[in-house]
Amino acid sequence: MKRYLGFKSIKSKIAVYIAGIVILFSAVMCTVFLIFFMKYSIDTTADDLMHHTKSISENISGSQSVTDGVSSGRGVSGKGKKNNRNHSGMSGGIKGYIRLANSLADAEVFIIDMKNEDVITGGETVYNTYSDMPKGYMDVIQKSFSGESGVVSDINKRSFRGHIISYAPVYGENDEIIGGVVLDRNMNFMESGIKNVFMIVIMSIVSAIILSVIAGIFLSGRMINSLSVIKNTISEIAKGNTGKKTGLKRNDEIGQLRKSVDTMSEKLKKADEERDKLEKLREEFISNISHELRTPVTVMRGMAEMLSDGIVSDENEKDEMIEKIKNESIYMQRLVNDTLELSRLQNAKFKIDSDIINIQELVSDASRSIRHLAAEKNINVITDISVGETYIKGDYARLRQLILVLGDNAVKFSEENTDVKIKVYTYNNKVRVSVKDRGCGIADSDIENIFERFSRSRDERNKRGTGLGLAIAQRIAKRHNTELKVKSEYQKGSTFYIDFDIYDNVM
Repeated sequence: MKRYLGFKSIKSKIAVYIAGIVILFSAVMCTVFLIFFMKYSIDTTADDLMHHTKSISENISGSQSVTDGVSSGRGVSGKGKKNNRNHSGMSGGIKGYIRLANSLADAEVFIIDMKNEDVITGGETVYNTYSDMPKGYMDVIQKSFSGESGVVSDINKRSFRGHIISYAPVYGENDEIIGGVVLDRNMNFMESGIKNVFMIVIMSIVSAIILSVIAGIFLSGRMINSLSVIKNTISEIAKGNTGKKTGLKRNDEIGQLRKSVDTMSEKLKKADEERDKLEKLREEFISNISHELRTPVTVMRGMAEMLSDGIVSDENEKDEMIEKIKNESIYMQRLVNDTLELSRLQNAKFKIDSDIINIQELVSDASRSIRHLAAEKNINVITDISVGETYIKGDYARLRQLILVLGDNAVKFSEENTDVKIKVYTYNNKVRVSVKDRGCGIADSDIENIFERFSRSRDERNKRGTGLGLAIAQRIAKRHNTELKVKSEYQKGSTFYIDFDIYDNVM
């Protein structure tokens, strides 16, 4: 259809499809209507004609001859009984009786005398004997002489032209057959009637097509407008305007499409925001790592040049410079190692172990290492484990690393001769590990970013820190489906804590 009619828009296609459906439906309905109308007309006419035929037959039966019966008829529409001879005559003679029968039956009436072969008719067609009549009449006359009654039709189903003929026998006074009655109704009037009906149907079809096409164009227009809005929205999204919404409110299939487009737009917007965030983090990371490496590299290069050029001659000063270069290289190594460690933990494909861990053994092991760090500052590390034998699931080495980071931070920022308390206890059906120090605390403005990369205190006590320790600890916590949190009071100390699910299925 598109090839021959050139319709490209949905609106045109819908209009053509609707018109085609209406035409097809109308053609079927028109055909069915004409078939039933013609059948109904023929059946109704046949019944009516047969009624008149039998009525005439009964009225003229019961006489010695057909002519006597016609002369003494008791009314065409009455239902006379055979052998009932008590009736009044009908004026006008035989011809008048037949003409009246013609008029009432709306058909041409033929009464045939079987004995004399006479044909009595009130119409213009005159036959001397029934042998002169056309074959169609002869067949039904012979049937009536045999005592049969019925109806025959020769209507053409294409032209709707033809005749309906009914016939019945006429009985004498001794119930013998003395003749027959034949009624012939011309049905040519059906042609004009059916044509009129057909024209009405055609006009109705045309009106229905026009109205349905208008309705189809209107409804398709609304649908196409919605599709155009969705198309324009997708075009805007393709241009990079993610987050653009259609603004449509529909509950049908187009509404589902609208919902999908809006959802896609929202997800693309979030993806763009995440991409921008990652790009910003990447730039910040490169900037931070460059800054962190620049200072030790500059120091090492300067000292190396001084030693190489012989500017420093004092042996003690040379030893100090060599020690300084060594320390700076150690710091750089720690920075690189911590950066690689954090990168691995941030990679979702990097697998960590999931073992059953005794929380008491884990904390006790980590505490022993923290005590070695604290000994230099004469800091007392107190371990308070108030739970019984309790198990969690996780990576032992990573969780030990997390506790060491917290312990190292606590020792680093605590004053000499103070306490660092590592506590294990149950909280809300979980086991909590906390590390508390009596250091300088964290300012409220810094707490929000304390777990970000390269976020570190500028305190003199943290001058050799990489700013990655707490970021690594937080990533370890999140890989164990938990989170590291902090409570702090400025100039009074901080408490870092983490909650673990208790693992009960220990054999």
